[in-house]
Amino acid sequence: MSHGSLPKNARAAGASSNGDAARQKELAKVVADVVSRRAQGENLPDSVVLAQWPNMRPELQDELAALRDIHRTFLAAQKAGPISMLARHDSDPLAARLPGHPRPDPQRLPSEPIHGYTVIAEASSGGQGAVFRARHEITGKTVAIKVIWGGALTGSRHRARFEREAQIMAGLDHPHIVPILDRGRTADGSMFLVMPFIEGCPLDEHMDGLRSEPEPDVKRALELFVLICRAVAEAHQKGIIHRDLKPTNVLVDRRGEPHILDFGLARIGEDSEIAAARSVTMAGQIVGSLPWASPEQVSPGEHPMDVRSDVYSLGVMLYQALCGVFPYSIAGSIQEVLNNILTVEPAPPGQVRGPFARQIRSGLDAIVLRALAKAPDRRYASAAELGDDLENYLAGRTLDRATLPSRARLWRNWAGAAFVAVVTIAIAGVIAWQQCPPDSRQDLTLPRISNSIGMRLASVPPGSFMMGSPATEAGHDSNEPLHRVTIDHPFLIGVTEVTQREYRLVMGSLPPGQLVQGDNIPVHGVTLENALAFCRELSNREHVTYRLPTGEEWEYACRASANSRAYAWPGTLDTMGWYRGNSNQLPHPVASLTPNIWGLYDMHGGVNEWCRDLSKPFQTSGVSVSTAEGEVDFYNLRGGSFMSPAQQCRSASRSAGQPENRFEDAGLRMVCDETR
Repeated sequence: MSHGSLPKNARAAGASSNGDAARQKELAKVVADVVSRRAQGENLPDSVVLAQWPNMRPELQDELAALRDIHRTFLAAQKAGPISMLARHDSDPLAARLPGHPRPDPQRLPSEPIHGYTVIAEASSGGQGAVFRARHEITGKTVAIKVIWGGALTGSRHRARFEREAQIMAGLDHPHIVPILDRGRTADGSMFLVMPFIEGCPLDEHMDGLRSEPEPDVKRALELFVLICRAVAEAHQKGIIHRDLKPTNVLVDRRGEPHILDFGLARIGEDSEIAAARSVTMAGQIVGSLPWASPEQVSPGEHPMDVRSDVYSLGVMLYQALCGVFPYSIAGSIQEVLNNILTVEPAPPGQVRGPFARQIRSGLDAIVLRALAKAPDRRYASAAELGDDLENYLAGRTLDRATLPSRARLWRNWAGAAFVAVVTIAIAGVIAWQQCPPDSRQDLTLPRISNSIGMRLASVPPGSFMMGSPATEAGHDSNEPLHRVTIDHPFLIGVTEVTQREYRLVMGSLPPGQLVQGDNIPVHGVTLENALAFCRELSNREHVTYRLPTGEEWEYACRASANSRAYAWPGTLDTMGWYRGNSNQLPHPVASLTPNIWGLYDMHGGVNEWCRDLSKPFQTSGVSVSTAEGEVDFYNLRGGSFMSPAQQCRSASRSAGQPENRFEDAGLRMVCDETR
């Protein structure tokens, strides 16, 4: 393809001297024309542009170098595939070397010594400078020295960027931001900065290693990003926007700690604690590294660039870390990539095949997609908020309300409104039911809600009941004193025990040792640790709080409030529960027998259900279970199981286990606090 020619008005401007303002305006036109023609596939090397505009050479060299920097980073990001633009040419037009500026020798050392330091070797290099590993001669510490080439002839744009970087980093003090130790000039006038030498690798290489481990753990990746967000938040609090966040600007040391560097493109806000600095960014120029740039960075004017631009870049980095790919294609011409950044909505990370895919729940999807929102006002307002939500996800806490997808918000709002109506009706019905003679009582099935995995939950109203058992009850134990308990809050409880289908949908696989398999078979062989993990994952998936019931809640739901019988109204154990006497000591499908008066199935028998409360000391089979200080805690299991004798399936009966104990007949039933 022909190189063509540049606009006549720009050609005339190159030969004119109508003042700095006119010169800068015409320079911008020349650069814009170069970008446009290259984006359309024209092979237009720097040498041709400079030959046509010798009178603009000093400024034009700087601007063409800036374009090369952008494109070089763009190329470095193309690990997943080739760039179609490059496939059409034998050479890289944007990376063409300037006349008289040979590509740096990877083993080159500074031409002039740096006073006070002994340079050991070059660590990395670029078109405008290099970073050297060196030793501080007084302390003997290993440091990194960043040198910008050119001496006294260094372009004004690069000098300004270098000065800004030194100014900004000198004002930051955070363990995960690389500080400035020293600065100065070499004998030939080249500028340098001295920083601690970080023995480690860029973030993307570190994440490649995590994803390739035999058992990759997404938790480690998220914990690392929390630290990165906290460091970026520190800069934001100082009024500093990094504007060039990308994996190569985050080094991860051998301890797995991140270190953010390269604030050369950072902008200092008007409310900065550091003195304001003059912007040296030319109007219309893309600031930052293209694949990680926010929509407002690549299309300036519609939205202001602020801390939310850094949030977007963090979102791209997090997406890469989780999925190993970018959130949209960066294969093609620069114009095609710009269009993808502006318009293409990324797929949720959990839907992208990769080592972490099965560990990514909808809550994490929501966090990443909020960070990547095209409109800044739909993103997190700061890196601190993004870090907070990542911590919420890791801890199993409810995410920020604005993070929740619309489906979850609708579920939440509908559930709350439903309970306002149904709880009043349910309470009135329970009172009326309690006043009926026992033989005339009818079913009082509670209102129900289904969640996204098809789990049915019944709305239990507040009320009082007699907990425990009378001394005359067969199987009565001394730790079951009869006493009144008041449940002062409504709550949701699973209509059935958690099934294998539900457990598999949330956790990806079943616990070992399933005696019988089937979608409607209650999951068993569940440890308390398994049960708590299920609660966390389901909470993240549904964006509401799921947990195990307390012993009081469980017994209240089992008895259906009022009755103090050994087995819940209206039937006998044989008609309501699978136990040793009728189960052949194997689990059976849930909801295959009669429910209690509230419509809850398998409260007796089925599987032993873990509760969230510690077991108080009591005697069972001659063994004393103690929770004394220094001893292992035991937690309650309620309801008996398909392996239990009848007396262990009573409403008041309980057994106990340690969190890591795997009983082959233990399972779980969900409670949801969304009504509170």
